[in-house]
Amino acid sequence: MIVELVLPDDATKIPEGASKGGAFLYFLSLTKISGKNITEIGNNAFYMDPGGATPNLTEANFPKVTSLGNSAFAYCYNLPEVSFPELTTIGNSAFSSCHTLRSVSLPKAQTLGNSVFASCFKLTAIALPKATVIGNTLFTLCENLATIDLPEITKINPGTYNATTGVPGGGVFTGCSSLVTLNIPKITELGGQAFTLCENSAPLVITMGATAPTVGENLFLNVTSPRTVTVKRPASGTGYTDEWKTNFKGKGWNGTAVITVENANVTTPVNNSQITLSVINL
Repeated sequence: MIVELVLPDDATKIPEGASKGGAFLYFLSLTKISGKNITEIGNNAFYMDPGGATPNLTEANFPKVTSLGNSAFAYCYNLPEVSFPELTTIGNSAFSSCHTLRSVSLPKAQTLGNSVFASCFKLTAIALPKATVIGNTLFTLCENLATIDLPEITKINPGTYNATTGVPGGGVFTGCSSLVTLNIPKITELGGQAFTLCENSAPLVITMGATAPTVGENLFLNVTSPRTVTVKRPASGTGYTDEWKTNFKGKGWNGTAVITVENANVTTPVNNSQITLSVINL
């Protein structure tokens, strides 16, 4: 029946929990928690098995936390905002399925694992000013996420699409159907499947750097409607050749094959015709 909890000043760590829940498993009435000297939150700390009870946490105040474990706040459906001013390392799925999460402040976050914000349906904008490493499927199914700012990222990992088996695993922005603004000015490697299922009639504007990044296969996997994409880069930019543009629109796609996965057709832009790409100066 605990509704609010202030951890003692001597407490510096919330320990790691089991796979179906951690230190606060079944604290079903807990809405607010704080700990002014907590520096580490372990795996599954506030996670609850989605097949069981729903956590009601609405506020978590840990101003000194630097490390957040895997699934630490996963399935905290009622958590509207997160602010961790000192947090640098974030584990896999740390905020996944926080369905009402709208505001994120992580000014010092440097390393983020896989699927950290997956299925955060209400998130509309995010800036990660210090992030240098991000995991696969970081923003998967963030269907209302329109603006993403990743100014220090140099590499976006590819999805797990296998051209031999025909099984696509999705990329960093898979299902971000509202994405219209992406800032990646230091990107050197843009992995395949990055924009899988990013269906939207509005233009997608991507800011890149002076040198065109390498691009992976099928960036727009399963985008079946026409999409206009504008890449902005410095006037002195190099490498944005016609070949690069062709690869960006549909590298790896032969224009005829349709991948079938679990009885569902998965398609990519036919002969690059679905994607209209322009490269302009900043």
